[in-house]
Amino acid sequence: MKVAIQRLGLALLLIGAGFVIGCSIVVQKSAQAVQLGDAIPLSMNPFERCVEPNADEMALFSVAVRTLEVVQGRLNSLGIGAMKFLGSGLLRRRAEDTVNVCGPEGTYDRVARLVSEYRMLEPGRLTEYDLNLAARLSKPDPYVVTAIANSAFNDLPQQSGIFESEDIRPLARSVLAGFRERSAEYAELAYKQMSANDSMGTSAAQIAAAAGHPLALDRIERMMADTLSAKDSIVPWKTKRRLYELAHAFALVGERGKLHLAPLRQLMTMKVQSWAPPFGMIENPPKRMCDLLTYIVGASSADDQAYPYCADDKIPYDQ
Repeated sequence: MKVAIQRLGLALLLIGAGFVIGCSIVVQKSAQAVQLGDAIPLSMNPFERCVEPNADEMALFSVAVRTLEVVQGRLNSLGIGAMKFLGSGLLRRRAEDTVNVCGPEGTYDRVARLVSEYRMLEPGRLTEYDLNLAARLSKPDPYVVTAIANSAFNDLPQQSGIFESEDIRPLARSVLAGFRERSAEYAELAYKQMSANDSMGTSAAQIAAAAGHPLALDRIERMMADTLSAKDSIVPWKTKRRLYELAHAFALVGERGKLHLAPLRQLMTMKVQSWAPPFGMIENPPKRMCDLLTYIVGASSADDQAYPYCADDKIPYDQ
């Protein structure tokens, strides 16, 4: 009997050890599977064009804001739906294209007040709809800034609410960068984490620049130049994404960005890889940088001549 008990104890010990090892392997595999998301949320692009809302569209915005007023801090499916609508915005489909609809004047000021008053960014992990909504608040108060920063600089991956294996901390960092001087207390921390290696580093660069770190813009310019010097005339897709994220920092700093555009202009003379299912990767001009350059320096005949593809409707935007 004693031997049997000892054998049973040993068996349970081995089973327990196997369970722990198995869990460890699963956790490691899960951690390895998590990939960083990109660092430019559409809703914060400063050069995003929009058209004024018509009566029906204004009514939709009004209903969404009124919903947040009614649900207050009780973020049930109705309240979350309103936050998702206000965060993603509204598109108007026209015969020739699809355009963004501007939020009616004062709408997002009301939303900002409600988000802070009812603490809508807590508790728990923020997901895309929280971040996209925060990105549209032009004057976020300290509550919103802190909530986004806690996600942006969290030590643990912040799981996407859409893609199970995606870490959206880079998205949170881009949103924080969009707050510009209101994120100033995070400028030094962001500067220390800057790099061109991944979207965590490029989004840190956005924060450092937008928040006013005195050395950030020079360093971003050098990182872009160094990255381009190591490439052939065709920029690989992942490298393109990182360069675009770094260049985005120049659009967040106003006039100061104009002094650091040499690597962006070099990039715009090159070809970049573009994702074109089902054909795979193709080579295109970096047309997505055209609007960004125009936003920073204004319309320029010299740029029109240097980058004729920007005005060529036959050349698609790279993906």
